[in-house]
Amino acid sequence: MMGFDRDHDGRVSFEEYMTRICGPGWQLTGTSIFTEQTCPPLSEQASMPQGVSLALEQLQVELDGVKMADLRSLRSIKSAHPRMEQLFGLLLKLLGQQGLDWRYARHSLVHPKELLGRMDKLKDMVLVGHAPWRNFETAHQVRDEWIEDFGSVDVYVNRIAEITQAAEGVARWVVAMIRFYDVINLIPNAATVETQESEMPEQLQQLEGKLESLIPEDFAQMSQLSERPVYTVEVLEGILAMLGQSAHGWDQLQSTVLRHPDQLKQAMHLLAHMVACSEAPTQNFEAVAETVGLWEEGGMVEKAATESSVAAVICEWGIGLYAYHQASLANPNQGSLGTGY
Repeated sequence: MMGFDRDHDGRVSFEEYMTRICGPGWQLTGTSIFTEQTCPPLSEQASMPQGVSLALEQLQVELDGVKMADLRSLRSIKSAHPRMEQLFGLLLKLLGQQGLDWRYARHSLVHPKELLGRMDKLKDMVLVGHAPWRNFETAHQVRDEWIEDFGSVDVYVNRIAEITQAAEGVARWVVAMIRFYDVINLIPNAATVETQESEMPEQLQQLEGKLESLIPEDFAQMSQLSERPVYTVEVLEGILAMLGQSAHGWDQLQSTVLRHPDQLKQAMHLLAHMVACSEAPTQNFEAVAETVGLWEEGGMVEKAATESSVAAVICEWGIGLYAYHQASLANPNQGSLGTGY
């Protein structure tokens, strides 16, 4: 093992082992969850909405269901079934690894305790907004493929269990992690409970009406702007922050938000309903307080309109929703729908 100890400290770290076995290609991409960065413990996090707490509890249940003995037994498989190789490739992708074939999966399975630790840390990275968004974009594509092929993720998990029972726990954890990410980032799915539009306060109905006036073609036109639209980027990044997400520049906005405008509108729609029900994540609005204030003072709606009418509408929506949220904090009975939605 001496050849593994690159820094000659008498110990072989996981990073040294993986680099020696797999080469530099194994190194983590996106935001590493195997670094010295330390996220605040969950006990120190601000109180979480009920939906987030439930998703977090389910994620922990699934992680507890992944046994080290099962992981060790999987390592002995030299040639994995295509479905199982895809599953572990997605697992490694979520953890930020580049090498995704079964060879890299087996190398990770050499250290099952280390692998479980990295899986456990990922939830903290999602909670604080540091999880690599590209990795989860890939995960959504693969999950949609599972649903198309099997009808539901539950049937897919059952299929994995039929291939090898030892991989079922990993499949359940991967599915739960994607769901947890969606809940944290306010990405609605078919199970999202709807609120009757007639129950929405008039002020929010007006904001929603402006949002609904936007069509996919409008977003497509905005994404084709040749030069980086300064005001449009500022507006979109501000709205993403209000939704609890983070952005990394115009390229990411073009490849994610503007490519899937319906998801953005659904997330904004859900946030408006959470505000109406007094269930909105207050920390998100606190994070954008200064930004929205500058929008109002600097006439951002008018500035954004010089680049894109869509950006102007979204900016107006953000300013209006923020104002309503602040007013509801000052007067908790203002148009509250309660928490039944």
